[in-house]
Amino acid sequence: MSQFITENKQRDYISFSGRYEGNMLFPIGGKTLLELRLDIDKIRDNCPVLNKISGDFYQNLSTNSINQDSSQNIHLESWIVDSPTITSSSSSCMEINGIIHYWKKSNYPLTNLKIIVYRIAPNTVEQAEVTITDTLGNITRYICTKKSHYLRDI
Repeated sequence: MSQFITENKQRDYISFSGRYEGNMLFPIGGKTLLELRLDIDKIRDNCPVLNKISGDFYQNLSTNSINQDSSQNIHLESWIVDSPTITSSSSSCMEINGIIHYWKKSNYPLTNLKIIVYRIAPNTVEQAEVTITDTLGNITRYICTKKSHYLRDI
């Protein structure tokens, strides 16, 4: 019983896990949108942790006409990182690394993922800086804002 109480007292922080979204910053700002899902720590004591990161890339197609403005996201690709490693962690920052496995098993080069999640204010997580680097030297960067503690909208 005392172990349960101790574990609950240690859970007095906001989880880094959840859903983040953001636009590409580099090499072409705004070219694609990243929906990032971190499942790396508990959001509640009774939640299992899968220790996975997943993401989806979308192309944003915006149209502006006299009568309406519309925006539509076109899905481009999905990926997952199994067993990411947390290389440093503090109450205000966490660095996460791993290897991306794309769902479309075409000829993708080996691709590394680095995420730095920043806790902007006490008890909040607001931003994730995402860098994706492949063995061909291609680098893309995103800044993602936390949208929810939940991984998906239903």
